[in-house]
Amino acid sequence: MIQLRTFQPEDAEKIISWVDSPLVFYQWCAGFLGTYPITAENLRQYYEKEGTDTDYHVLTAFHEQVIFAHLTMRFLKEEPGTARIGFLILDTNLRGQGYGKKLMQEILKLAFSYDHIKQVTLGVFENNPRAKACYTACGFQEEKEKEPKTYPCMGEDWPFYDMKLSRTDWEKGVFLKKQIESKGKQGLLLT
Repeated sequence: MIQLRTFQPEDAEKIISWVDSPLVFYQWCAGFLGTYPITAENLRQYYEKEGTDTDYHVLTAFHEQVIFAHLTMRFLKEEPGTARIGFLILDTNLRGQGYGKKLMQEILKLAFSYDHIKQVTLGVFENNPRAKACYTACGFQEEKEKEPKTYPCMGEDWPFYDMKLSRTDWEKGVFLKKQIESKGKQGLLLT
């Protein structure tokens, strides 16, 4: 069973252990947390500064009492009714095993438990196709832009996608329908 709780300073060591290269670092935080390599103290200090905002939630995810993921969720003042997921990272050893989808389902339950939230958004770099596939499987759709967005990372301009999932689509179970379609009728048992 996956559980979410507020980030604790002692979580930082475990979280940064998953950031094993500059590529992973910039895919994770786009440099908002400083430069690679990041330290546990850097992460703690960043969240101490951000911790005064009641619309900013820093979360740690557990499975069987072991930390396996980390993320933030902000309620956007500039876009009322929107929760923005950020800094999402999973334990390196658990990637590709379905934990991302299960975690995202828990995050969405949490976000939409707030009555004022009408949509959840996130951003993902083009060079992170596994993450994008996970978000798409959970029902997120690319927001259509007139011009492709880019963000400067590692001396390059990295294209990225803004993705969103509306409360209406989430309540209709769009992500479950997409899983059924992609696996075929025999591939998913709903209980």
